[in-house]
Amino acid sequence: MTTLFDVLNNGYKDKKKKSKQLGDYVMDESLSNKNHQTYYDPKNKKLLFNVTGTRVAGDWLTNLKLATGIGYKESDRYKSRCFT
Repeated sequence: MTTLFDVLNNGYKDKKKKSKQLGDYVMDESLSNKNHQTYYDPKNKKLLFNVTGTRVAGDWLTNLKLATGIGYKESDRYKSRCFT
């Protein structure tokens, strides 16, 4: 059984160390990167989406932009989320 800890912990691992499968969930690498991971359970037809939080110092600037509402849409992290 896949736990929330398993999913969150996997999100912070280096790309080479990330598990491609968590329980019945298989990572869709075309919809995943170092900042978010998309998993699908074909048996139960369920989707799991994990967004990795603050990883590096540059993420703190994005956090500040999000908190103030100023300039966050121009940040690399925002753009990498497929919002643009």
